[in-house]
Amino acid sequence: MPGKDCLTMKKMLRSTALITTMILIFAAIPANAAQLEPAVALDNSSLVSVEYLSDGGYVETYVGEVSNGSKITTYAAATTKTGYKSKTGYDSAGVMTWKVTVYGTFSINPGVSVSCTDAWHTTNAYSPWVLDSASSSRGSASATGTAKFLKKFLFVTTNTETATVTVYCDKNGNIS
Repeated sequence: MPGKDCLTMKKMLRSTALITTMILIFAAIPANAAQLEPAVALDNSSLVSVEYLSDGGYVETYVGEVSNGSKITTYAAATTKTGYKSKTGYDSAGVMTWKVTVYGTFSINPGVSVSCTDAWHTTNAYSPWVLDSASSSRGSASATGTAKFLKKFLFVTTNTETATVTVYCDKNGNIS
């Protein structure tokens, strides 16, 4: 019976396709659940500079690396590293008013080359300051974030601060 052979062949093909699909799906799931968590732990933070403002306030700049196995990956000689740089504004009383942090993920071939593969930013504004706008971009070996903050008093803007911060990585994996 030719019809029975055709039906058997279709069942075998469906079974093979189902098994292959299941293998591909399960192979893509990480064995360790920790690999699924985003990078949030900041490490090796260093104060880079303090800029004093004419109104008595100041801006601190910090640089560091994100410390998490899911963001620092080694493939043969190539390495992936995520670094950050932040600027934090303070008023004359030393109270934090705003903060912008830019993050950059870098693909590094040690001693040979580096490229920025991703860039993103976070911002915080503390009353009476509000965030007006923010953006981030990546260059060949850098990530840049810019944020504009407004100080409000009864819905009137009384002060404006624009902060631009850039994190760099060199071909040896040094974040600056």
